[in-house]
Amino acid sequence: MEVPVLVLDVTEAEADKLLLTYDPISAMATADAERLDALIKSVSFETDAIDKMLDDLSQVTRDAQYLDTSKGGSLAAEFMLPRLVF
Repeated sequence: MEVPVLVLDVTEAEADKLLLTYDPISAMATADAERLDALIKSVSFETDAIDKMLDDLSQVTRDAQYLDTSKGGSLAAEFMLPRLVF
């Protein structure tokens, strides 16, 4: 069986940016609001739109701490977030 692999030569700072902006598996997980905030504060982008997107993500993550998803609910559905496909 062949498995496609993509190898990138990026710096640690570039890797952090990639993790913040492109991680489709993260849509299936819950986020640690404190760690997400720390990661967002540790990087900077040249585009205001990306900074705004990450600020919004941080706020949604903080708000999600107070949602009850134990009955099979989805945070994406709760916030009516589009499913991103790359």
